[in-house]
Amino acid sequence: MHKQAKHFLSIIISLAFLTACSDGTNNVATPTNPTASINFTYKFNGTEFKPNVITAYRANFSGLPEPTMYITAYKGSDSVAITCPAVVGTHSVSGTGRTFIQINNGDAYLSTEGTVTISEITATKISGSFSGGAPNDGIFPPFSVTEGEFKNIAWY
Repeated sequence: MHKQAKHFLSIIISLAFLTACSDGTNNVATPTNPTASINFTYKFNGTEFKPNVITAYRANFSGLPEPTMYITAYKGSDSVAITCPAVVGTHSVSGTGRTFIQINNGDAYLSTEGTVTISEITATKISGSFSGGAPNDGIFPPFSVTEGEFKNIAWY
């Protein structure tokens, strides 16, 4: 039951965010090359994760001053999703809003604290770092994401 609650919470938060940001038009770029040279790593509770597939794109939503960055990295059925404003700078993770880190590795984890830093953006590539986690809230187990880094990830 605990595992199902985490998955359900993760889905609800993701759908709420996307629904709230939609302007009714399809203005999301579709990635054409989901595989990339792997310049993406992080540690989940101290264990290194190196994906073998990465998708990255930006989307424009009405009412927001800048595009939103979406990066999802996969290795088998495990994944990490990172979202934040697509502008150079450090963006705080709060568990709500546009900036979040979500881990799916058989269980679903949504970071409630941390940062996503965009260090470089071009028309075709993005680089930055991320870290975060969630404290023990008595409902979900605590976790940490450390040493997160993505370099020259192709995006559309």
